[in-house]
Amino acid sequence: PLGRTASVSWRVLYQTPVIVSVDPVTIEAGIDGVALTLDGDYYGPGSAVLIDGVPVATTYVDRNTLVATIPLGLNMVIGPRLVSVRNPGPPGGGISN
Repeated sequence: PLGRTASVSWRVLYQTPVIVSVDPVTIEAGIDGVALTLDGDYYGPGSAVLIDGVPVATTYVDRNTLVATIPLGLNMVIGPRLVSVRNPGPPGGGISN
């Protein structure tokens, strides 16, 4: 009927993020503030980049792009690092591939 309104509540749930690529793939040890671009899917404003499980400053660009800033403390030791993305949850969210 005209003149009537109804309210509906709903929640937005994050999906599990997916990393497709990381750029650059190598960085020089001992440099502070290196920018790391992650391309993938299911990113959101609450997404956080993790380096070896440690959250780092993360800038949300869009659903497919995040930029992480690697602090000196996580860039002192030579060797491979585990890069992942965590989305808020539960429900939904989770840690990337």
